[in-house]
Amino acid sequence: MRPRWRLAEDEFDDVVHRTAAAQAAKSSRVGAHKKALMETFLQLQRRAYACVRQPCAVPERAPRLAAMTPADVQTAKKNQDAIREQRAAQDDNLEAAGADLPVAAAAFSDAPAPSRRLGPEDVPISPLQAALTLIAESGVWKSKEQYLVTLFLLQPIQQLWQKALETDGLDSLSTAAGLAAASRDVQVRRVFLHGPGGSGKTYCMTEVVNKVVVRFFGHRGLKLVAAANSAARILGGKTMHAAAKLTRKQSLAASKLKPNTRAKKKLEAEWEYLVLLLADEIGLASPPLLAGLSRRATFGRKDLLRLCVARAIEEPFGQVPVQAIMGDFMQINPVCSHTLLEALLARARVPGVPRKITDEDEDGWKVFRKMASDVVVFTGTHRFLDEDLPLLFEVMRTPGGARVPDDLRAKIRDRVQRGPDDPRMSMDYELEGVRGFFALGARAAIQWEQVARLQQLHVLASARVCPGPRALLNGEDGRPDLRRHGFSAAHSGARGQLVYYFQAVDRFKHHQDRDMYLEALKFMNLSKSNGLPG
Repeated sequence: MRPRWRLAEDEFDDVVHRTAAAQAAKSSRVGAHKKALMETFLQLQRRAYACVRQPCAVPERAPRLAAMTPADVQTAKKNQDAIREQRAAQDDNLEAAGADLPVAAAAFSDAPAPSRRLGPEDVPISPLQAALTLIAESGVWKSKEQYLVTLFLLQPIQQLWQKALETDGLDSLSTAAGLAAASRDVQVRRVFLHGPGGSGKTYCMTEVVNKVVVRFFGHRGLKLVAAANSAARILGGKTMHAAAKLTRKQSLAASKLKPNTRAKKKLEAEWEYLVLLLADEIGLASPPLLAGLSRRATFGRKDLLRLCVARAIEEPFGQVPVQAIMGDFMQINPVCSHTLLEALLARARVPGVPRKITDEDEDGWKVFRKMASDVVVFTGTHRFLDEDLPLLFEVMRTPGGARVPDDLRAKIRDRVQRGPDDPRMSMDYELEGVRGFFALGARAAIQWEQVARLQQLHVLASARVCPGPRALLNGEDGRPDLRRHGFSAAHSGARGQLVYYFQAVDRFKHHQDRDMYLEALKFMNLSKSNGLPG
């Protein structure tokens, strides 16, 4: 599709890097905290922007390909012909082998087949048997907490499977009605998995329990939720708002959560056929949100299981057979956020937390206490290779607080960046065999005005220092494979790669002029633009 308008050379810098918007933020009289953050950001990134604006010549052809000799070209053609001949020979061998296979004649008879006693190999594998195989393969057996949790959570699922096998057959579990009938006599199991990051909570669930549920009930039998979008993506699930079919401005008051006909159908499709509900980072969920999710889940399952919505707090989440929540209540509470972590703060005043406790807050705490009827505490951490960070976490998790040892405090201070002149931020700094380890490393920001700019700067800085293409293809390690076809030694090549910039912008319902489209391109808040910059 041809563009309606093209950007002029002097407009490109303003659209991509929002230079005019940055100057406006610096001179603004409102939002003093945002103004200070923007000034600090621009000061730290002044060298990066100066480097971006430097002209960079782009070679017309890749350096390595331009340096190919006639002998290299002949070698490449010869090897390519050899590959084609090898593949053709393999196809001929397969066809010849298939033609020589004997064809068995099918015998049909009305006579009854002879009966025999079934052996162990004829009995279908059960959920616990499948779990034991996964436990052995994943290494979950090495941790006592992980091993016991997997068996404890899968016990009700084993009961569902056994009951269906003895009554209506295993095929009955493939329908929502059959699953509901089988689950009526199985007691709901609720477990709270508590422990620090890297202790194995998510690992044992994703490597064993979730896989068993998917194997016997499909992906629709598993519901993965989290309060924050980042945690939901890591888990491979949905946010609590999305799972509850809540709108952006949906009230969480109990009287406002009754769904209309359209929303009720969506809730039924979301919640009726369900075996396992797994919620991660539960401590970061607000009490009203947790109570609202329970009520909406009950609405989605009440017709099938004949539930009473008034008991959505006493019997949370529509009596899903297995319910597990995970979290760490010894971590720091999010800034200015209303979460379940406040339940442990009897005297401390948390900024951003409402002073008045509502009925929805009480309902959320009741749901949490119900979910925490069984608690498994995970200890230790298996995530970090570094020894210093786990030690710091142990100090932070000490009841009543503890003093950071002097040697650990010194190591922490050595890791603090000392501004743009820190030698570790130079492209010449090398760590773990990677040049520019910190200069091209991960970046973090809390404002969309900074996030959008860092996205552009990070790509451009990486492209400027990356070597140009030097081979026709890459090896298994991702590096240019220079010797695959007998080419000569590695060519030094040139630095810098061409970057293509594609700006996304929503279409306006009504015709707008060019200036309006330019303003849309400069829009930075991705939360209000469906995740699209512009």
